[in-house]
Amino acid sequence: MKTIVIAVLSISIYICSIAATAQTPQTPKTPNVQVSQHSDTSKTTTSTSYNTSVSTDGVEDQNQNVSVSVSNTNHSYSFRARYSGAKDQELKELIIKEMGTNNLTTSNGKLKWSLTSGNEDVYEIELRKGKLTMEVDKNSASPSLVEKIVNLGKSAKTIITGKSEANIEAEKLQREADRLKREADRMQREADRMKREEERLQREADRLNRSHTSVYEKDAERFTQEAKKLTSEAAQLTEEARHRGGVSSNIKNLLNEDRTRLEVRSSSKETWVWPTVQKELITSLLSDKLITSEATVHLTRDASGMYINGEKLKETNERKYSALFLKYGIAKNNYFSFDKSQNHIVIINEPIRLDELVNELKTVGFIRSVNDKVSIELNGYTMIKNGASLTPEKVSKYNALFLKHNIIAAPGKIIEFMGNGGYKIGYSLGPKSHIGTWVFPN
Repeated sequence: MKTIVIAVLSISIYICSIAATAQTPQTPKTPNVQVSQHSDTSKTTTSTSYNTSVSTDGVEDQNQNVSVSVSNTNHSYSFRARYSGAKDQELKELIIKEMGTNNLTTSNGKLKWSLTSGNEDVYEIELRKGKLTMEVDKNSASPSLVEKIVNLGKSAKTIITGKSEANIEAEKLQREADRLKREADRMQREADRMKREEERLQREADRLNRSHTSVYEKDAERFTQEAKKLTSEAAQLTEEARHRGGVSSNIKNLLNEDRTRLEVRSSSKETWVWPTVQKELITSLLSDKLITSEATVHLTRDASGMYINGEKLKETNERKYSALFLKYGIAKNNYFSFDKSQNHIVIINEPIRLDELVNELKTVGFIRSVNDKVSIELNGYTMIKNGASLTPEKVSKYNALFLKHNIIAAPGKIIEFMGNGGYKIGYSLGPKSHIGTWVFPN
């Protein structure tokens, strides 16, 4: 009997957000920043451009372009900026404070600080309405003077843009994170589309298989092969999206359903280890600054490594968290995804073959055969078999047994033996849809 394994492995990773309950005034728009940097052994040049909107008395003016260009080489330093003229006075005060007035000349509203040595210009600083330039010849200027003017440029850039170097770098990193998030979401949508197409092709193949003509059989085989190809492509896209932060719509929906709600009990360790694992995991992630809030956590663990909220853990951290899992009986080869949103959780195992588990379940009398029709709700604190609740002692026993075979219990999770040799592990999304592992004959 042929067996087809269809596994939908999804981990949702998205950026944590906290909404303030108190009403606050609308914050002004911040500049969009683009930074490019080039460096080699002899030269370092940085160019930064900004585009910002300025709001006065709550009414937004037309966009004003703010540009800052900085060149810093072994031989010279250059700073050029264009901005709103409203910054002139603040910049004037800054430059006078740092450079004094001994080398200052004024003409038609233009302020110029300059110093020459022989026929060489040592430095020149020019401030006019909406424009600031600074030039330093490092071959002529002393190291302390060069350092002073370079620091002056940094302070001037902060005044002009309203952003420090650290702010600019943080925004650069955030833009890259947002870009990766958008790309991951796009990949997840493509994976979901391929999965729907695969299911459509499989239905078409089933329809054609009902005919006994050789033409229909040939078409059915073609559709089946296309479906398998799409399944493989969808799995690859889903895995990459998972690593980079893609969020499956099915996972999002599950995290909003009552059945996945986790209400931690004080005696959880007696019947179910995951609440203890989760508490220690989140405490450690916060301590290691791998997450900023426990409200939303997305973890995936597979053969390529361990990922937290779209970031792959370094080897030292991966060993640390593998040891944490192992302490509670979660083996090194137990690959799974864990999604948490507020007090809802979803835990999905990688594809699992149940041969060894079925044999052990038969040995302990839990089932008679894989051909039995058995539905088991693995809620963690409770376990329901064919509608009947098991005693806490049996819940504890069978949770440990399932964990031994790499199945982690969680609210809303099921194992279903379908009575014909097929089975499901994960979360039911309806009579014809499932997320997790679904094994069925022919």
